[in-house]
Amino acid sequence: LQWLTPSQLKVEALAQREFNARNAERIIKDFDPEKVGILTVSSRDGHFYVTDGQHRRAALIEKGLGDVPVP
Repeated sequence: LQWLTPSQLKVEALAQREFNARNAERIIKDFDPEKVGILTVSSRDGHFYVTDGQHRRAALIEKGLGDVPVP
């Protein structure tokens, strides 16, 4: 387990479904930090890519929490 900031994560388009702004907006509206959970990422080429959690990542950034480490 590693703690990373959402803003340093890139989205892996091949592993994620198409981004749906409504999903991110719903998370933002009903935001509960206890429900963020663990974002699944892969590390390669010196970068971290989200393979599960792109909407939660987007919501965290939109809430101004892009520089707060999450698991």
